[in-house]
Amino acid sequence: MDGHTFSGNFDQIIGTEGLNFVTIGDLKWLQGADFIRGGPDLILSGKDGVKILLQDYFLQPEGLDLVASNGGIFDAVLVSRLAGPIAPGQVVQAGQASAPQSIGQVDTIQGGVEVTRTTGTKVKLVKGDPIYQGDIVETFTDGSIGIIFSDDSTFSIESDGKVVIDEMVYDAAAETGSMKVNLVQGVLSFVSGQIAKTDPDAMKLDTPLASLGIRGTTGVVRLPAGEPVTIALAPNADGSVGEISVTNDSGTQVLSQPFQGVSVASFTAPISQPFSIPVAQFNQQFGSVISRAQAAETRAATVNQQIRQQQQQQQQQQEEAPPEGEDASPEGEDASPEGEEAQPEGEEGPPEGEEGPPEGEEGPPEGEEGPPEGEEGPPEGEGPPEGEGPPEGEGPPEGEGPPE
Repeated sequence: MDGHTFSGNFDQIIGTEGLNFVTIGDLKWLQGADFIRGGPDLILSGKDGVKILLQDYFLQPEGLDLVASNGGIFDAVLVSRLAGPIAPGQVVQAGQASAPQSIGQVDTIQGGVEVTRTTGTKVKLVKGDPIYQGDIVETFTDGSIGIIFSDDSTFSIESDGKVVIDEMVYDAAAETGSMKVNLVQGVLSFVSGQIAKTDPDAMKLDTPLASLGIRGTTGVVRLPAGEPVTIALAPNADGSVGEISVTNDSGTQVLSQPFQGVSVASFTAPISQPFSIPVAQFNQQFGSVISRAQAAETRAATVNQQIRQQQQQQQQQQEEAPPEGEDASPEGEDASPEGEEAQPEGEEGPPEGEEGPPEGEEGPPEGEEGPPEGEEGPPEGEGPPEGEGPPEGEGPPEGEGPPE
């Protein structure tokens, strides 16, 4: 549709040409808004009923970040993800590209949880459902979800949460990959997997107020709508402790001690100095969500092994299947010419040195090699076909004549 024709339906219209970013609303309003792609325009529809039109937003070559008036930031990539595809519901035609491969699956689920696929299709999730790159996972007020990813990373998302799986690439054979996730709002706990072990910058978690680098660890991020974000580091299930770096425009703080945390109020405001959280308080605030993520970690290796075996079996079946429109021949045999029956296994024709019966005639009855007993030749008046005698190089056994 052409967003320019709906000016009367919007509370605010903003032209984006020539801008480097757009300051719009406060953080809570942005976190709760629906992002709608209207041709070249972006439409924001808040929970309070306010609608804002950003004209030609998707025509700007560099992309425009949305900046909340109280300091939160939605970068252009996140905005594009939230706005969905140019043609909602459109799928790749068969034969043009392979089907997307899952990057994880739902391990546990409670209450209402919904995912928006990259096609714009919304689906209610259930246990065992696949998760794909580009998915937007949202939990309702009564909802929570645990996800196991292909590199053994695990996430647990509490109620009223929204998480965008921007990127997840993992090669199990090479043990390499990268992961980028965006927490729009809610409480997210995580246990990092193989990706975080390969490269200190390979696993990244973004929020509107700060970015996290995750290095072999367990942690939790709490981002209520419109409030500062709190990031806390927890010990791993085996007692070891990893590291989380927290970065925004003001600099970086590093968490490296268990039950340590920082708070960030704005992407431009200084990050707080790391502070210790009493264990009892930590368990009260984050214990349940951390426990779910760590419990999923113990199942991750087994679940992913089963998934890889299934994928290998499917790939093997695809490789062994005959080309479309062809029938498979028995292993090791060529298909017989059309209209002919295949010879028994190991035989290609009549016995060596013999010719088959003349065209149009049948050979002797099964189990017989010559004329019926008591007869010396063919029926009266008949002889061998003209020009043919016994098979070349054959005659009666030496010293014997025809049967008496």
